[in-house]
Amino acid sequence: MAVARARYLVAMGLLPAGLLTACNREATPPAPPAPAGDATQQVQTDAASGALADASPDAALADASRDEAPRPAPGERVERRDAGGGAWHVDVRTEVIEGGLARQYPGPSCPGGRYCLPAGPPVARPAPVPFADCASTTVPPTGAAPGRFDSALTQSERAATGSSACCYAWSIPCPGGRPLRVGERVFRAAPTARDDWASRVAPDARAEEDEAVRAELAAYWLEQAAAEHASVASFNRFALQLLALGAPSEMLTATLDAARDEVRHAELCYGLAARYSGRPVGPGKLALPTGPLDVEPVAVALETLRDGCLGESVAAELAREASAWARDPEVATVLEGIAADEERHAELAWRAVAWLVAEHGEPVRAAVVAFAASLAGEREAARGDDSVTDLATHGAPGARRQHARRSAVIREIVLPCLEALAGPSLAA
Repeated sequence: MAVARARYLVAMGLLPAGLLTACNREATPPAPPAPAGDATQQVQTDAASGALADASPDAALADASRDEAPRPAPGERVERRDAGGGAWHVDVRTEVIEGGLARQYPGPSCPGGRYCLPAGPPVARPAPVPFADCASTTVPPTGAAPGRFDSALTQSERAATGSSACCYAWSIPCPGGRPLRVGERVFRAAPTARDDWASRVAPDARAEEDEAVRAELAAYWLEQAAAEHASVASFNRFALQLLALGAPSEMLTATLDAARDEVRHAELCYGLAARYSGRPVGPGKLALPTGPLDVEPVAVALETLRDGCLGESVAAELAREASAWARDPEVATVLEGIAADEERHAELAWRAVAWLVAEHGEPVRAAVVAFAASLAGEREAARGDDSVTDLATHGAPGARRQHARRSAVIREIVLPCLEALAGPSLAA
């Protein structure tokens, strides 16, 4: 991550560009995952940068897994209802509003939650023994992302309530393009049957034959595709904001280039979703935000910090590592290309925020300081149970891996760059 951090500092004009001419990638890329159950996995330290270099996908969890189990955050809605013979609860961090997701508390966390349902009749795809009376995946009561069985939460809930609860964790991945949002509401298009948005991705000779795994991978790539598709609109809206604020022409050009990148990313992700599901799929109509466009400099800066500087930095690092983990060369190639584009998009975001600080002074710089404080105070515990099916080797990291990598990006890239940009008051 040291090279990415330096690249963003150069983009903001805080390091000389000559520092990047000697290398263009990390010195110690992550190795492919070790076989399941390998107790020799370690987290190594790059002596030059102090950054974490993962020996396997599971090593990425080492730092985050030391945190306590997640507890409801201030303002987080917690519900308990009867579900026909057994208690269940929901730690909900989002709610569905007209097809879009609206977070219920401020802050840059990835949306996600946990819920418990009573064990039902025999299921087609059961969770591991001794929880075979639970399904390995379900749809949350909120109708959000697919929930994956969480053995630790299930065991805890059964012990506390004496019920036959089956518990699950879900999350909307932070990576996947710059979101189209107004406040805390995120806009995405629902999927529909069409074949004009799906790039053909050749199947690997060793393609996964397990139906349950294919279904999970299809759902994963469909989520990514919807996010990338919405990013096309997000970058075009950002271009309008930059025009209204009088931004340099090169910044506008880079923003419109990023929108074209997102079209390509969406096509690739819809292609992977179609490959694993065996059915053509693409985006339906995208409901666009209504009302006036917010072009106030502080508002634009905060949006760019959260969805560009943080979101795109995380997306780039996670896609790069997922590419290294993926056994399928076609998937690895897709992820490698997305990683390079997302890093360029993050670079654009950092450059835009630096320009806003230079043009609009103290109010924007104070917003940078406040954003850094919100990140510094955040403790991102690993959420979810990725043990049912290890999709990291298919290029689809689970919620725990995503949160662990996000924490590392905040620590190694985002906070140092914010400190350099905001100046002495943040460092103090």
